Amino acid sequence: TQEAFAALFDAWRLPLTRNGPSACEQASASGLRCYADSSAFLPLVSLDRPAIVNLVLDNGVEHQVVLRGWDGSKVSLSAPSTDISVAAGEFSRFWYGEFLLLWQPPPSSPTSAMAPGMRGPAVLWLRRCLASIVGAPIPPMDSDRYDNGLETQVRAYQASRRLKVDGLVGERTQMMINAEVGQPGVPKLRDTVDAATLA
Repeated sequence: TQEAFAALFDAWRLPLTRNGPSACEQASASGLRCYADSSAFLPLVSLDRPAIVNLVLDNGVEHQVVLRGWDGSKVSLSAPSTDISVAAGEFSRFWYGEFLLLWQPPPSSPTSAMAPGMRGPAVLWLRRCLASIVGAPIPPMDSDRYDNGLETQVRAYQASRRLKVDGLVGERTQMMINAEVGQPGVPKLRDTVDAATLA
């Protein structure tokens, strides 16, 4: 686990203090958050962030490696002292869906999901990002209130990306938006891909 976190931090160009606080605490100190979940392959790569994945070989031996890249057919993995590239199908044969990644939340993002009625900079970020994705303003563009119009857009976005359609903007929805809008300096699994076709 420690070696896998070291490789994940390296992807973000961050140092990992091995005898210090937990890796997720160190990530938090750098403005990042850990996110652990289970998923199928395509929804994972749609988040477009390097991730620690647990591989189980035919003999039952487990290895934690970092998924560093995907080109549509092959995945790039980082393991202690080596980097390898394998076909996505071969990778999926040994991976059972568990992953952990780092992501950068929007400004002043609450630790709970954004919900209708909330106000704040994170809601303004959400409004502007969705406007950029759909290619049309979501009035009033300078409002930091999560109103009915914004909820309608959130639900439509979630449905189009096969996310849970609940109008709540939790970590998974925020990460998907981040992946589509793009963030400078953030490591990515792939250069360009249509997230809507992957989700």
